Amino acid sequence: MRPLRIELKGFMAYRSRVEIDLEEAGFFSLSGPTGSGKSSLIDAVVFALYGRVPRLGAKSVAPVISSGAERATVLLEFESNGTVYTVVRSAKRTATGATTDEVRLQEGTDVLADGADSVSTAVDELLSLGFEDFTRTVVLPQGEFAEFLVATPGKRQDLLRKLLAFDFSEVRALAVTRGEVAKSAADSAERKLEDLDVPDDEARTLASARLAALDDLAGRVVYEERSLAQLGENLAAATAVRESVAGSRSRLEALQPPKDIGRLEQSFDDARSSLDKASEAFEVASIAVTEATQARDSLPGSETIRSGQKLREKLSGIEEQIEDLRAESEAPQLEKVEGELASTVAERDAARARLTEARADHAAHVLRGVLVTGEECPVCLATVTEVPASEAPSDLAVLEESEAELGRRVEELRREVSLRKEIVAGQRATNDQLQVQREALQEELVDVPSEEELEQMLVSVEAAELLISTRVNERNDAETSQKEAQRRVDDVAESLNSITRELMAARERVAGLDPPLPESDDPVVQWKELLAWRDEATLVVDSDLAEAEGAVADLKAQFDEKGRGLIEELDDLGVPTGRPHSVEVTKAQSAAQQVVSSQESALATANELLETMKEAREQAAIADSLAQHLKVSGFEKWLMAGALSDLVDGANGLLEELADGGFSLDYDSDGSFRVVDHRNADEVRPVSTLSGGETFLASLALALSLAETLSGSSGAELNAIILDEGFGTLDDESLDTVASVLEDLTSQGLMVGVISHVKELAIRAP
Repeated sequence: MRPLRIELKGFMAYRSRVEIDLEEAGFFSLSGPTGSGKSSLIDAVVFALYGRVPRLGAKSVAPVISSGAERATVLLEFESNGTVYTVVRSAKRTATGATTDEVRLQEGTDVLADGADSVSTAVDELLSLGFEDFTRTVVLPQGEFAEFLVATPGKRQDLLRKLLAFDFSEVRALAVTRGEVAKSAADSAERKLEDLDVPDDEARTLASARLAALDDLAGRVVYEERSLAQLGENLAAATAVRESVAGSRSRLEALQPPKDIGRLEQSFDDARSSLDKASEAFEVASIAVTEATQARDSLPGSETIRSGQKLREKLSGIEEQIEDLRAESEAPQLEKVEGELASTVAERDAARARLTEARADHAAHVLRGVLVTGEECPVCLATVTEVPASEAPSDLAVLEESEAELGRRVEELRREVSLRKEIVAGQRATNDQLQVQREALQEELVDVPSEEELEQMLVSVEAAELLISTRVNERNDAETSQKEAQRRVDDVAESLNSITRELMAARERVAGLDPPLPESDDPVVQWKELLAWRDEATLVVDSDLAEAEGAVADLKAQFDEKGRGLIEELDDLGVPTGRPHSVEVTKAQSAAQQVVSSQESALATANELLETMKEAREQAAIADSLAQHLKVSGFEKWLMAGALSDLVDGANGLLEELADGGFSLDYDSDGSFRVVDHRNADEVRPVSTLSGGETFLASLALALSLAETLSGSSGAELNAIILDEGFGTLDDESLDTVASVLEDLTSQGLMVGVISHVKELAIRAP
């Protein structure tokens, strides 16, 4: 991994945006006074890659945000295995601290990973370095190695464990736990073994034998069942044949003629004979009606006769009226009344003359009769003061009464004469009319027979009509008889049709037995033919039925015998005899297999438990032994010794150049460092005799050795290292040597960065 560009804002000391371009840098220094933010740039690189800062703890994020800022953002552009990547990580403040909310890893514009965890995992895989390895290879912990050189054995082992990331305490705890788990497993297996019901050899033998028998039966039962099923099918088929033949026998037996079929035939003949007779009688009656009608048609119509009679009767009536008028004429009486009127008028006139004469005689008496007191006298014109009293002559009154009576009689006679004249005139007019009518009727009756002839003709017509009525009644009676006979024929025919329908239905019921076609159209004859065929067919069917019943009996015996054998075998093996047998055998076989399997499983479980007990106890012993070995004084000490040897060998190779072959490192049996002074005949002396510059060189050599070792073991390319402080302990000569060594490292393609406030070193860095 080689950093190319760093861009940060709001990160620790860098509140404002800062960008550092390292693309062309091979050997560079970050220089400045203490607190100026040199180490913060390295922290920004680690934070961008892993989201953590070594000196802030594993999960602490809030401290990376600059004071007063709300967000910290770091962009790192780096190269790995020839490819340039960009990682961006941003943290923002929250109510409880801070959180990363924008994290992504890109190759160009392609986003390879997004999210904090996803990006951190992708960086681990990309660099082949985790967070701990990165901070011990790229950012060299030479300060810790300076402490490591002079530490006590216990402290030195702790430092070496930290530097090498060796921590076997968890492994030892796991070993202890595994030992306890193994002991618990052994105890549990022992308890289970005690509770396990393991069958003895005899029980397993019996179960295996039953299973073998069931296996054998299972191999045969399908065949046996098929054979039994085939027998069953054959039996069913034979039974069906028997039932079919029995059905045919029943149908033949049920083939019976309708009741009274012979009587119906005779009734039909009788009805036909009666119909023929009734038809003949109807024909004779119809002829008689025709003859009577023809005879009647030869006579005048009764209306004509009655019309003639009416004319004759009308003429007689008119003549009678004429005679009655003649007998009732008022003319003689008119003459009589006229004569009486004339004589009465004469008498009245005579009485009137006598009255006039008498009145003249009695004029004074008459005058007094007209005088009125107070009025003038018609004679003397003097006023009448008093009318003198007088009596009229008695004869004058009689004359007046007689004259008045005769006058009234004259008037009565005159009225009577007038009335009788009107009557006579009416009688004469009526007589004239009757005479005219009589003459007209006489002309109309010229060709009309006489009254006697008309009467005789009417008698003949009535006799002819009576004969017609009689003949019609006879014909109607004959027609009624004919219809009744026809109904009887139809009724019998319907009965015969019913017989025909019954015949057709009967033939339909036995159609499967192929009855012969009828030779006659007569249903009675057809019934006789069918019954004759029935008797012949019944003999054949009876023979077939006996044969079918024999076949059924034979197959049933075979079926029962085979079924009993299979049932007995099933009973012997304790298998239910339900159908299908193969299913029950399979169930029993499965159950027996389960029993055997259960027995085998129990035995296998017992063996497994024994093996588990053995293995668990062995594992417990191994785990206990491993826990003992993993104590600090055990395996770890031995492993640390080997790692220390490799670390010192690598450091001595670097010291040969860094110290110009002046000294190398060595250690004794307890891991304490010693210095081999090559300039003084390889004298061995304590590391406490090293100067500050020599201590720095030794720790630098150890740090570089560790970086090479860790990068080589992880497969990562070590393209860049950063050294943080410690250069202030070097003299000018040593500083120059260190700078030369670092420059040599850059010539090998390694980027080297130093963090120092030593100006001389900063000047040496390009």
